[in-house]
Amino acid sequence: MAYNIHRSLTRPLTLIVTYRDGSTQTVESGFTAPTEALTSVPSQTVTVSYEGKSTALTFQVSSAKDLTIKSTPTKRQYYIGDTLDTAGLILSYTDENGQTQDVSSGFSAEADLDRAGSRTVTVAYQGMQVSFDVTVKRPSIQLTKQRQEEGLAIYVTTDPAGQPVEWSSSNENVLYFEGSRIVPAGPGTAVVTATMIYQGIEYSDDVTVTVGVQPEEQDYAFQIWREEYPDEWTGGLSRAEYGVESDIPGFDLKYVAWSIAAEDRGGWVTDMFTYMVDEYGMTNGESYTVTATYSYNGRTYSDSYTFLCQGQSSDEPQPEGPSYVFEIWREGYVDDMTGEPSRAEFGVKSDLPEFSLQNVGWSIMSETRG
Repeated sequence: MAYNIHRSLTRPLTLIVTYRDGSTQTVESGFTAPTEALTSVPSQTVTVSYEGKSTALTFQVSSAKDLTIKSTPTKRQYYIGDTLDTAGLILSYTDENGQTQDVSSGFSAEADLDRAGSRTVTVAYQGMQVSFDVTVKRPSIQLTKQRQEEGLAIYVTTDPAGQPVEWSSSNENVLYFEGSRIVPAGPGTAVVTATMIYQGIEYSDDVTVTVGVQPEEQDYAFQIWREEYPDEWTGGLSRAEYGVESDIPGFDLKYVAWSIAAEDRGGWVTDMFTYMVDEYGMTNGESYTVTATYSYNGRTYSDSYTFLCQGQSSDEPQPEGPSYVFEIWREGYVDDMTGEPSRAEFGVKSDLPEFSLQNVGWSIMSETRG
């Protein structure tokens, strides 16, 4: 059995009594045992008596002292060089007598906050220790530059946010600073450096700036391509798909803007970001123009494709179409009795591809015949 220190024998005791004849008896009352509290750690022996006989019983005794964290501090995120802040930390302490109380002061806390990463905070109180973890980040500073209509802008981002920054230029004949304002001085190149000091440690970043010299713009290819899809039944126009071929770095068809100039034609962007135009029913001489635009590095690239019905781009000469035979033939029939003309049969002779009489439309002009 185990008891906390300063606790008395409150649990029911059961004795097994052995007599001379070898018989045994379980006894739960009628014996005497000490009632004073246990005071010896880690074990204590007491004497129990029954009917003039006694025996020694040993009990395990442990200290009631305990220390746990009831509430962690409010601040759990730090930067290298910060000082540990234990505001909000509450400990739960149990003394040797088993009395528990909340502790918010009088303890010591230590942690290594000079390195980034997860760090352990050790808290000591009344000879006991507990711990919890905090996160330590490395402070940083980052510069980005952006060309605007009125000139060049340089942005600084600090972590922690809002830290004061000192600016400097490697060549003040090109540019210099008045406080945090950039002042151009002449054409050339300079390295701009921003420096912040956090908890006595210096952090910096730099960018290279060119003043008065416009960088050369590379002329990238940007050309529309076209693929036709004829009607499966008639072989005539059905629809056409347009895309763009380009060597622009990182070119993505998804960001191309499409438009169409046509009287009664429309187009749509496909799931693959190409552009589809319905050409069904176009007549000879009908045309439309598809335009694609794309922005890269402050420049807009554009190309147009004009389609003229008969499958030719308007900027190419159109060849004459092939000449096909289409002639009506006639066969007369006479009356078997009179020998006079009775009826006539007409047909068409043609070398048109896939020609079929089923597709011929017939008409007659006569006042009395049908």
